[in-house]
Amino acid sequence: MLVVRQKDGSVASFLNQMPHRGMRICRADCGNTKAFMCSYHGWTYDIGGNLVSVPHEDDGYHHEIDKSQWGPTRVPASKTIMD
Repeated sequence: MLVVRQKDGSVASFLNQMPHRGMRICRADCGNTKAFMCSYHGWTYDIGGNLVSVPHEDDGYHHEIDKSQWGPTRVPASKTIMD
């Protein structure tokens, strides 16, 4: 799972695998980055988990890939209630 601080200070979390073939999109245990890239397919995701770039999008996918449908699975935020 990736837990990433967003530019506005909030936190987003999503599974560390791309939905296409399940390859990990981040191999580091911690650090700073502006994007995540699948080392096998080259698909690039922003820090919010949105697919932003696909190699050969024009000739391989004919610009028909809906990038909004290919982000990693988001993990819903949970709240802990303390008594």
